[in-house]
Amino acid sequence: MNLDRVIAVRNNKTVYQDGDTCIKVFTGRVAAADVLREAANQAAARDAGLPVPEVLAAERVPDGWAIASRFIYGRTLSDRVRRHPEERDSAIRTLAQVRTQIHASKLNGLESLKSRVSRLIARAPLAEDAKAELIARTSRMPDGASPCHGDLMLSNVIECADDGFAVVDWARACRGRAAADDAVTLLLLEMEESAEMANAYRSRLDSDPREIAQWTPLVAASRTMMANERERAFLIPKIFSPRNI
Repeated sequence: MNLDRVIAVRNNKTVYQDGDTCIKVFTGRVAAADVLREAANQAAARDAGLPVPEVLAAERVPDGWAIASRFIYGRTLSDRVRRHPEERDSAIRTLAQVRTQIHASKLNGLESLKSRVSRLIARAPLAEDAKAELIARTSRMPDGASPCHGDLMLSNVIECADDGFAVVDWARACRGRAAADDAVTLLLLEMEESAEMANAYRSRLDSDPREIAQWTPLVAASRTMMANERERAFLIPKIFSPRNI
């Protein structure tokens, strides 16, 4: 396992390329169960026929855990938009198509979205009374059975060099309401890209806008635990916005 070539650095992981292998190394603060769940989610998504890199291994490394996958040659939708801003509409259209394909898939064995959101809110850096209220609101939300990526954004969709695309980063995959997954993507688009791109994506959704608004503070709160300072500064106002209550 050669870890000389770094291709991405995130809050709790570093991604390397070793020839035709992509190696994602997680810091010690990421629990082994979470790493193994991500590997299982990714393998299950591929088994369900979704365009997902093959998992080669999930193993212990000196500083934590790593997942090795088949390397996908290409560029992310995020890279395309940064190099060619005029192609934003095309990138959003592709992202919406990926979303529809995931939600319509037969992906099984995923954690309940409501359970995951409640569990993460309980560990969020928020006041205890606020967390109790958010968890209670989550419990009253409708259940669902749609496979949800949980982290669908432009940087997690790769346009392959040999045509087609691949979807990566399945750590937050779960089973629940499509509207909750849509709320996540809208937050990520506004936070990482622009409000204009979030609105363009919103116009392509078939979920009830009122349900998306109800899920927004809940999924925002669930993401604060692992967020950096910049991300928290964006997410926390979304939790307490009167429009989402």
